[in-house]
Amino acid sequence: MQDYINVKAFFDKYIKEYAENRDPDSINQYYSDDIFFNGTGANERTIGREDTIALIRKESIVDPYHYSVEQHNIDIKQLCGQLYYLVGYYDIIRFFQEDIEVRMPTVISAVIREAEGEFSIIAIHSQIPATNQDSEEFYPVRFSEEISKEQAMLRESIRKDPMTGVYNKVTAEALIQQILENQHSNTLHALMIIDIDNFKKVNDERGHLIGDQMLIKIAEIIERNFRKQDIVARVGGDEFIIFMQSAGSIDMIAQKAESVCDIFRDNLDRVTCSVGIAVTDTDDSNYRKIFKEADAALYDAKSRGRNMHVFYSGQVFPADK
Repeated sequence: MQDYINVKAFFDKYIKEYAENRDPDSINQYYSDDIFFNGTGANERTIGREDTIALIRKESIVDPYHYSVEQHNIDIKQLCGQLYYLVGYYDIIRFFQEDIEVRMPTVISAVIREAEGEFSIIAIHSQIPATNQDSEEFYPVRFSEEISKEQAMLRESIRKDPMTGVYNKVTAEALIQQILENQHSNTLHALMIIDIDNFKKVNDERGHLIGDQMLIKIAEIIERNFRKQDIVARVGGDEFIIFMQSAGSIDMIAQKAESVCDIFRDNLDRVTCSVGIAVTDTDDSNYRKIFKEADAALYDAKSRGRNMHVFYSGQVFPADK
């Protein structure tokens, strides 16, 4: 909600600057790079930074009248993590001499980008609504190829761990929970938690840069050795999870877990891992339950000396874990 309040305040300030102050230098600071999109209504035009500034300069010469703006309503949609789409319904009031004014009903929509708490306008779409036009006709906007690509990239980026490129914890939980809620009985799934043994020692002795490079390499190795339908995610500093849906059999899961341990031993210099595994074949399971079980199995693997995989065997979850 606070994000919506902030982006609305930014746009309100821009509209006041555009309609009332009419200063090209002030307008310039509101814009990001020009990327245009197309609207759906009649009597439309799309303008970016340069068009806006040129329009203000032209109007200051040929149309030096005073303007004001009244806002009736504004709708805000979050397209993805960093892009917002706003549609505002206004009366642009043009003041003439002798207290004469003309009200121009106008719909102004914008794509606004947020980055590190700062907002900037990608593009503005201005439209004079026709008398028989419903406001719903302004939705949805047909975005240009550039906007569509950026929106897709941003949406995907917030699903991924920024360092390794695998799914992050929140996304993985949502995806796995969705699978579990829609699974059929007798379909075997497995959740593995992989923890790098003594990773703190790696960071202390080799430096955090080497540690980060190792995490990236581990993510690449894991993804390469599992199926596309399996979900790989980084859920902590040096913890990864793998969710094997429709895993086949316990023997196949065990072979995969052992191969993970072998991969670590064969590809990483003096680095091993511990793997905790939980399996489910019922239709009443959920992510938190099987994660808790896999985490208990991981605790068991570490207590036995690390560098191995262990299946959850029904033991009580350790209170000090």
